Amino acid sequence: MTSVEIDEPLDVIGHDWGAYLSWLMAVERPQLVRRHIAISVGHPRAFVLAGFEQKRKANYMLLWQVPGITERRLARNDFRRLRSFAGDRYPDLEQAIADLSRPGRLTAGLNWYRANYFPAVVRRWQRCRVPTLGIWPSEDKYLAEDQMINSSRYMDAEWRYERLDGVGHWPQLEAPDQVADLALAWLQIPAAS
Repeated sequence: MTSVEIDEPLDVIGHDWGAYLSWLMAVERPQLVRRHIAISVGHPRAFVLAGFEQKRKANYMLLWQVPGITERRLARNDFRRLRSFAGDRYPDLEQAIADLSRPGRLTAGLNWYRANYFPAVVRRWQRCRVPTLGIWPSEDKYLAEDQMINSSRYMDAEWRYERLDGVGHWPQLEAPDQVADLALAWLQIPAAS
């Protein structure tokens, strides 16, 4: 990470790969982070060491490492596989498909997996010294609960876990009020009346 100068620590929130990046910031640059919220993805060490359910749910990540073949498979038949992957709970799916249909866009999105998957797995992750809230949706098709719960094992700061029952992989889109209420309370920001 490059050096960043800030006047005061930031509150950091991330979902999925954004949560991975938020963990990276909280672990590697704790002086920059006041409070942290990780949605869906637990501490990367807990993710790597998670049980069989997590391995089964995330097997697609390995398949997405192959350039060209992955793009063709996901885009075939009007993005049928990608539509299935996103699920019926993803709002604005048609706009996302339109965006990913533009030349190079699907590859750019998949390159996040290609650039970050193996480094995340082999990295020697330190313990987290930033107060962290982990939010996990019970209907997540890609992330198992144990990787979030077991994040507590890698914390040297306050840890809180919240499970959102009946919510899928996109909690900030599917249950925005619940996520906002949890975030505001964790970040100690008064809710607007």
